[in-house]
Amino acid sequence: IKESQLYGFSGNHFNPLSPMFGPNDRIDAAISSLSVIGYLVFLFANWSPGVLLECYFAPYLVFVAWLDMVTYLQHTDEKALYYRDGAWTYYLGALSTVDRTYGSVIDHLHHNIETHVLHHVFFTKIPHYNLVKATDAVKGLLGDYYIKDTTFFPLALWRSIHTCHYVPDDSLVVKYEKDPEWKGNKKA
Repeated sequence: IKESQLYGFSGNHFNPLSPMFGPNDRIDAAISSLSVIGYLVFLFANWSPGVLLECYFAPYLVFVAWLDMVTYLQHTDEKALYYRDGAWTYYLGALSTVDRTYGSVIDHLHHNIETHVLHHVFFTKIPHYNLVKATDAVKGLLGDYYIKDTTFFPLALWRSIHTCHYVPDDSLVVKYEKDPEWKGNKKA
């Protein structure tokens, strides 16, 4: 059994039967998924691959790169703990994520993306527009389990790329470490 099934969570945004959606949301989720598929069919039926590459897929790749960077930064930090089997619980795993800001405009446009820890803890229980208030209300209770990094995100990305290479196998609770043989941007 998957942990997501055990705790009743699934992050699948396209499957209307996902536990992420309540019974009242399933039709809307199905319409949304079918709309995406229909839109892609419409695009391919009406435009050449070159136009689609330039006007649809290139911006889509930029979006995916941005989303990958944000996800990487929210889950990879030298302060975050990594729990192996025997130590891992749903809540410890959720608390091993990082809140970080991407600037007030980006945070707002991305539905309070800077409140990632509580997003994991409460997943579908708190709407995104209440995550800032909820984070402010509970971060003191979380103590050392709450991780917030205010480093400007390009610098945080640079730091994580240069310091978070692997998690060692020597313990049930570990942190990312730097590979001592990694050359980084230095010439070999």
